[in-house]
Amino acid sequence: MGDLLAKDPRDRPADAAEVSRRLAEIARGPWPEGPVQPAAAASPYPPPPSYAPSVHTAADGAVRVMLDRRLTQLLEDSPADVVDRLAMLVDDLTEELGAQDPLTVRASYHRAVRVRRQSATDLERVLPRMVRVLGLEHPDTITARATCVGEAAAFGPGDGRRHEEELRELIAQAGRVFGAHGLVTLTARYHLASAMHRGSRDRDGQWDARTRERAESERAWLGPLLPDLEWALTADSPVLLDVRRRLAHDAWLVGDCAGAAQLYWRLFPDLAELAGYGDPEVAHRVLRSIGEAGDPVSALAHMDLLLHRLPFLSGSQRLAQEVSDTRSEFRRAVREQRRADGSGGPGGGLSRLFGR
Repeated sequence: MGDLLAKDPRDRPADAAEVSRRLAEIARGPWPEGPVQPAAAASPYPPPPSYAPSVHTAADGAVRVMLDRRLTQLLEDSPADVVDRLAMLVDDLTEELGAQDPLTVRASYHRAVRVRRQSATDLERVLPRMVRVLGLEHPDTITARATCVGEAAAFGPGDGRRHEEELRELIAQAGRVFGAHGLVTLTARYHLASAMHRGSRDRDGQWDARTRERAESERAWLGPLLPDLEWALTADSPVLLDVRRRLAHDAWLVGDCAGAAQLYWRLFPDLAELAGYGDPEVAHRVLRSIGEAGDPVSALAHMDLLLHRLPFLSGSQRLAQEVSDTRSEFRRAVREQRRADGSGGPGGGLSRLFGR
């Protein structure tokens, strides 16, 4: 579009209609988020529909470049007042390019994402425009749909399974655009697993409210997802941490102490910090899992620290008794192991004591 500003009038577009046509082509051109996977060419979804250019689409190319740069810099820098700045940018884009321009729609989307906790409806309101202007396979559209549908399926009212078809459709789209291990793809799979496990019930709140049956159901849905999450996500990813916590507790409930201990070690590598400052119920569960899985020495090394805390916590008498009983069991197991002189292997004493 550099010829818009050519010095020689003969080198410029012939008329405003030509300018509008070329700007509309740019607006519907390649996405800045990166190349689409080759399979996207076979997508069953039509490309974004064309629309009749308005007076706004004839805006000077330099103005579009400037506004696009503002959006890019805001997203990269994410200043403290990014929401206010995005709101001002949306107003400027609407005035200069129109509400239906792709750049306006993208800026509206990024603002809606950032105010989602305060106003969940903003993203839902901009989503139809994203589908109409950007198209179903645009990265921002897929991300917005995955957020709205996924959260409704995993955490919203009603039967989470009613969103299964749309979530599977989104997982396929996200796989084409972001790849099988893209964050959006994996998050959509996580929401699908949560929705199918939850079904028509409310999502589990307190860990202790779960039953063995519910634990088995969740393991069946979330278990296959964990290796992909561990491969693709960082150790502090909220999705990865939540899946590990849930599967660790599920393993605990069904009596899989080895599986629970393996996950608990990853969640709480510093047992002293957990025993001294963490949730006491969780600390007891973690230490007991580790001890019953065959390492009572590590568990005993931190149980005294946990017991010293409990008298200072209100309503902890029951837990204090349970921790004390667990400590006594582990001490007996350690003595038994020592008497056996290692003949039964490192976990032999505990296996005989707890019948596992």
